[in-house]
Amino acid sequence: MKNLKRLDVLVVYSAYSAGSAASKTKSYKTPFAGLGVKNDLDHAYAYFLTVCRKRQLKAALTTSADIIGPGQCRSYWLFKHSTWAKVNRLAEASVIFDKFSPCNRRQKHQRELMFSSPEIRPFNQPDLYQLFFDKHSTYELLADMAIPTVVTSEDSIGDLGGLLKQHQYPADFGAGYVLKDRFGSAGNHVYQIKSGGEPEIASILKLNPFKRFILQPRLQFDHEIRLIFMGDKIVQTYIRTAPAGGFCCNDHQGGSSQYINESQVPLKVLQMAQALTARLPAENSLYALDFVVSHNGNVYLLEGNTGPGLNWDPANKIDEVKSHELIEIIVAELAKRCVKV
Repeated sequence: MKNLKRLDVLVVYSAYSAGSAASKTKSYKTPFAGLGVKNDLDHAYAYFLTVCRKRQLKAALTTSADIIGPGQCRSYWLFKHSTWAKVNRLAEASVIFDKFSPCNRRQKHQRELMFSSPEIRPFNQPDLYQLFFDKHSTYELLADMAIPTVVTSEDSIGDLGGLLKQHQYPADFGAGYVLKDRFGSAGNHVYQIKSGGEPEIASILKLNPFKRFILQPRLQFDHEIRLIFMGDKIVQTYIRTAPAGGFCCNDHQGGSSQYINESQVPLKVLQMAQALTARLPAENSLYALDFVVSHNGNVYLLEGNTGPGLNWDPANKIDEVKSHELIEIIVAELAKRCVKV
């Protein structure tokens, strides 16, 4: 194809978070300018592309809206000389570091188009992506390790009650429920429901007619333990805690993170993680597993994630250093794969 730029790696972000390099909007001088003053993704991906360049990788960032074919985009962003630059030119890469999960039919089509050739390779195993993208699929495969989960229906609470009656540790679960977007991320569309909350659930479903939800019992725990893996190897570990008065531990929802050594992770959590990874299609994939320990000492998988965040809190130097380390691990793996292309 004439005027086609050949790249080694293309980072593809959701158009709901990143702006297209083809945009004529003057305020879009960086990919994530639309996120406002709290935006920290520009710094993260500036560092990502800088490390790629140091590794002799030709890399760029584009959006889901720019996808025009397998591994191809109509425009892209570069970061060089400490500045973001828009490039309105067709580009193609055979290795895709994708950071978007389809939230509608159009995005689903874009993702299918992006990987419509067997020569275009995603960074993560597609089967693992699909497994963690759908929280109910995660539960169905790993029910013996996960929190009881049902798809919302006319009798969700009754269905969940049936699972709890058969559960080994029913005392772990208190009154109330948690309603989650089945395909959501970053703690968005997660609701705490009081006991007897059928009307509240019905109201939320009515307000979100295009979303699908799952329902779980309320589990009593103090914090989440996140393990980040590259393949079957743990590369980072940290604790996530909900803000005062809140219940979501995600940074995007006001939660906080504290990095810990692997030796500080409870043995029960490490043992479950080892058993769990043996059942995952996770070869050479980057993913996070979030665990919680109930007040009775029992371990549960909360959820899995093939898109752990690479951004950091600018006020937290340790967070910045650890995020840099994770980016460097990812780019080192990308460099290995691009040599094989």
